[in-house]
Amino acid sequence: MKTRLNIIVALAVALAFAAKSAAWAAGLSVMPLPMRLSPSQPSELLRVTNDGDIDNSFQIQAFLWTQSPDGTIDLHPSLTIVAFPEVFTIGPNETRNIRIGVLQPLGAAEATYRLIVEQLPPPPLPGKI
Repeated sequence: MKTRLNIIVALAVALAFAAKSAAWAAGLSVMPLPMRLSPSQPSELLRVTNDGDIDNSFQIQAFLWTQSPDGTIDLHPSLTIVAFPEVFTIGPNETRNIRIGVLQPLGAAEATYRLIVEQLPPPPLPGKI
């Protein structure tokens, strides 16, 4: 039986910051969805595209996704799945390739992970707090 890691990419945008800047919370697209890693393919490229019209910075975090018998989903920071780079900036209408990979050899059990791609708030304007 081939061991496989399922990676689900979730997009997270903190809307509290969006209210402060109309230019923030630009469009973002990621491909492929879902990603599948295996012993024969321990890494894959995630294509992240900034569909907005200004530079935007993003951060990627990986979480082990488990589900309890009552249906509750638990996310735990992953020590197995990594993204490089974790923090990056993409210009308007540009695409950046992010390497997603496994740090440790795959075990016998299949696991599912969630990648959260979060847009970071823009730096404050000079003279404004």
